[in-house]
Parts: sequence; structure tokens; C-alpha cells
Amino acid sequence: MKTRALDRIVELWPSLPEATRASIVDIAETASPREMELDLTPEEERLIEQAQDDFKHGRTLTVAQYKDEMGTFMAELAAIAKA
Repeated sequence: MKTRALDRIVELWPSLPEATRASIVDIAETASPREMELDLTPEEERLIEQAQDDFKHGRTLTVAQYKDEMGTFMAELAAIAKA
């Protein structure tokens, strides 16, 4: 699957019916290898729960917003690396 397909799923997610979202998650979980569990800190677990709630309630970025914020973030990292 190309990254474009993933971007499109993220873009459409807020407008999808709950049953469709559940189907997509089920397909992904069924197809995904489960070799080991993640060892998450309580803070990481809290952030994941927060992100899931944001997604559930349509509090998401557009692809353009994401790219803009990620570009800024990466530029800041590059500046730190050069310092």
C-alpha cells in the first residue's frame, strides 16, 4: 500500500460511519503480525487514549495542516542538530 492510501484513509476517517471504521480497524488488526506487545509508559498510554478520543470526535488535522506542522517540526530538529 502506498502512503497516499494511508493519507486518504486518515482524510476520510472523520466522515466514515462507525461501522465502516470498525471494519477498517478489524481488517488492519487481523492482517497485522502480532509478534510482541508494546511496552508503553503510562504517559504514552495516556497520549494514545487522548489521540483515540480526538480521532473519535473528529479532532484531526487535514493532510495540509499535518504537512505544515511536520515541516516546521523537522526544521526545528535540523536547527538543533546544526547547533
